Amino acid sequence: MSIKDIKTIPPIPLKNIPDPWKEVFQQLNQVPPPLPICISPVHLNENMPNTDEKTVLYFSGKDKSNLKPKVSILSILAEVSEFGHELSNHTLKLSLLNQPAIQLHADMLDADWRIELYLLVKKLWNPKLKIPVSRKLAKLYEPGSNQLYHLLQLCITCFDSKHHLSQHYQHAAGWFLNIIQESKKLDNQITIENEHKGKAPIIKEMREIVAQMRDGKNPVNGKISPHYYRLIEVGLSLNKPWSTNKSYWEAFISSSCQRIQAIEKPTCQETFVKDNKLVRRAPGPGRRTHMIISI
Repeated sequence: MSIKDIKTIPPIPLKNIPDPWKEVFQQLNQVPPPLPICISPVHLNENMPNTDEKTVLYFSGKDKSNLKPKVSILSILAEVSEFGHELSNHTLKLSLLNQPAIQLHADMLDADWRIELYLLVKKLWNPKLKIPVSRKLAKLYEPGSNQLYHLLQLCITCFDSKHHLSQHYQHAAGWFLNIIQESKKLDNQITIENEHKGKAPIIKEMREIVAQMRDGKNPVNGKISPHYYRLIEVGLSLNKPWSTNKSYWEAFISSSCQRIQAIEKPTCQETFVKDNKLVRRAPGPGRRTHMIISI
C-alpha cells in the first residue's frame, strides 16, 4: 500500500444538524494543524550561544531510517542558557515527528474520529447520510460511535442537571466539543510518543478506568482533561438510586465496556511507526508486524 491509496474522509455534511450542535461539527470538520515539533521561546536570553554562520543540528541518535531532520533549536538554546549549561554537553531529544510517517499516523487517527462522528450524525439527525467507507468497515467503528452517542447524551443530561460544574458551559454542545478536543490532543501525544506497547496494557488501563467509575470514583486527571473530569463528576452525582437520570450514566458505562470489547477483537490492531513505515501489530503470539504504508 502506498500513500496514494489513502482515501480522504470528506467533511461531515451539516444538513439537519440543529444549532448549537451545527457549530460543534463545523469545528470538528476543520483539518487539524500539523503536529508541533519545536516551540520557540517568547523571550531570547542574552546569554544564548551564538549560532550565526554555523550549521548546527542536534540529535539524540539517528533512527533506523537515518532521517536527518532540520528543526528549530531556539527553545533548547533558551533552556540551556537559562540554567547555565554548556551547549556542547546538552542532549536534545528530538520528537519522532521528524518522521513523516508520524504525521501520517496522526492524520489517519483523525480520519477514524471523523468516521465515528459521521455515524453519530447519521444516528441523531440525518438517517439518510452516506458514510464514506464500506459497510463492512463502518461496522468496525460502531462501538466507538455508540460511545460518542452516550457521551453526548450524558453531556446533555449533566448540563440540564444545573450542577454547579455545568456552569462552565453555555450549552451541552460546547461541553461535548471540549471533551472531544481533549481526547484528540491526548491521541496526538500518544502518536508522538510512538511507544507501541501492545493492546494488553491499553485494555487493562481502560478496564481499570471503568471499574473506578462503577465504584463511584473519578479516575480522570482534572489538570489534563478538565472538561471530561467535570462530566464524570456530575455523572457520578446522577448515579443515585433516586435519580431519574441514572439510566444515562449506566448507558455511558455500558457503551464504554462495549468499546473495550471491540478493541479486544483481532479486527482492532495496534498501529505505530517503525523505520519510517506505518505498521500494524500482527494478531497472535509474537511481535510480528505487517507494513501498512511506507513513505
